[in-house]
Amino acid sequence: MKARAALAVVAILGAGWAAAEEAPAVVPVAWEAPEELRAILQKHLPPPPAEAAEDRGAMRRWMRDVRRRAPEIAAAEGWFSAKVEVAQEEKRLRVVLTPGERATVASVKIEFRGDLAGEGAFREARRLSLEREWRLPAGATFRQAAWDEAKARLVEALTADDYATGELLASEARVDAASARVRIRLVVDSGPAFSLGAVTVSGLSRYSPKLVERMLDIDPGEPYRSERLLDLQ
Repeated sequence: MKARAALAVVAILGAGWAAAEEAPAVVPVAWEAPEELRAILQKHLPPPPAEAAEDRGAMRRWMRDVRRRAPEIAAAEGWFSAKVEVAQEEKRLRVVLTPGERATVASVKIEFRGDLAGEGAFREARRLSLEREWRLPAGATFRQAAWDEAKARLVEALTADDYATGELLASEARVDAASARVRIRLVVDSGPAFSLGAVTVSGLSRYSPKLVERMLDIDPGEPYRSERLLDLQ
């Protein structure tokens, strides 16, 4: 008898947990958009709660929000001329997003300033390397996330060797929505070329500074390399 009672309690608790985990009731939304974009829209624009079906004000606010945000989300993915229509049907909402042509990169121009803009085979090789490693080349689909990532990786590549204080002075992605083409312009300031200086050891109590200096394989004047500093740690 006790075993049956315990099983009954477990069954009741299990039913309660299942009910708690059920998704709240919502108004169904039918999305018509490219598959890749539809998944993003569904993620960022959840359907209105079921009670909104009886609240005209709440429904209008949801529809207005979708009309405003859906084109913004599409633009972040490279569709800059998207059009959206929202309709309330008998038992559901229908959102139709016509994306237009997806934008691609038409051209990339990188301007260099600072020491890296000077003459010499070494500087020319570094400039060419940075241009080749640029991650959003002509012909690539333009997406906001890819644009941000490409700029971050450019600065990372610049400052990894020689130019510890290098920075991206300016960046521009000029979008022509009519032709779905994007022209990219970047201004990179390398700053001065850095080299490693003499090692100074301080704050030791158990070991001699001379011992630590002998263990550090650094030649004063060697070019700055971020990986060398990490190795020394």
